[in-house]
Amino acid sequence: GVVAACDVVVGIGTTMVELAGAVGTPTVMMQPTHFGTWRARPGTDADYWHRSVAVARVDRPWDTAELVAKAREQIMLRLAAD
Repeated sequence: GVVAACDVVVGIGTTMVELAGAVGTPTVMMQPTHFGTWRARPGTDADYWHRSVAVARVDRPWDTAELVAKAREQIMLRLAAD
């Protein structure tokens, strides 16, 4: 399908992120708050449910510049892995 053909999927915690993770497409989920997410393993960017999903989080709530920078790092890592 279309999602499986993508080089990388970027989004917030939505069905699209779930679908991309389920089919193994490299994915970056952006978490705009500093609060922990049940999806990420503590101290890592790894998602509990899908190995292809990385969680980009911020240290300061709603710091969009930091969030975009962290997401970019994850995107570049995933593109370089191909």
